[in-house]
Amino acid sequence: EVEPFTWGGTARVKLGGKYGYVDQEGNVLVPCEWDAVGNYDAHWVNVKRGGRWYVRSSGGSLFAPGEGKGNLVFHQGFAEVYDGSGHGLIDEEGREAIACQWDEIGRVARNVGGYPWKRNYFIRFWYNRIEYPYQLIKVKKNGKWGIYDLNGKECHPCTLDKIWRIDRGVAKICQDGKWGLIDETGRVITPCRWEYVDYFRDGKAAVRLDRKWGTIDRKGNPVHPCTCFVGLWGNE
Repeated sequence: EVEPFTWGGTARVKLGGKYGYVDQEGNVLVPCEWDAVGNYDAHWVNVKRGGRWYVRSSGGSLFAPGEGKGNLVFHQGFAEVYDGSGHGLIDEEGREAIACQWDEIGRVARNVGGYPWKRNYFIRFWYNRIEYPYQLIKVKKNGKWGIYDLNGKECHPCTLDKIWRIDRGVAKICQDGKWGLIDETGRVITPCRWEYVDYFRDGKAAVRLDRKWGTIDRKGNPVHPCTCFVGLWGNE
């Protein structure tokens, strides 16, 4: 079998029950020795053998053994992989950026342009090439979340119950039922001390402490003390 050529000039082919790739000159890019192959990229291609998926470099080296559907999605140069024991991140050269030791990985991404956020996969609207940039990775271990940056540096240990997405440079975090704030680098702006922190509006967010409401700014500084029995919104 020969499938149609992609825009990149490659075609998936089948020979003797095995799959591979060729270019438009007929040169073999990936030998037909795999039970299945994913989408071809200049740097890598997903290949399946013996019921397991692997990432094959353009030079023929195998790295990042994994399980799944076989189509990695790279966003900002990184893709999530699973090695059978844990989740991690690799870059486009196959180098390990975040070790495969986590129960779950998510992205602390900005909500750009008001589009809704969807979890557990990289968001990319192909019709207009809108992407969701991110600088932080949230990792889950034993039911708790922690934060890493894209260089693999730990910004916060796995002690958090929840981590929300970045909203104008600030993200909410929850630990032991209390809420706090972090910035885009993972630095704690205000520790988890509030009973609740609402969304920011006009640079301020309503917070609750001892069942009373007040407001704080994006640096965690109090704008109005927690003395009100109802929530404060905007400039109220």
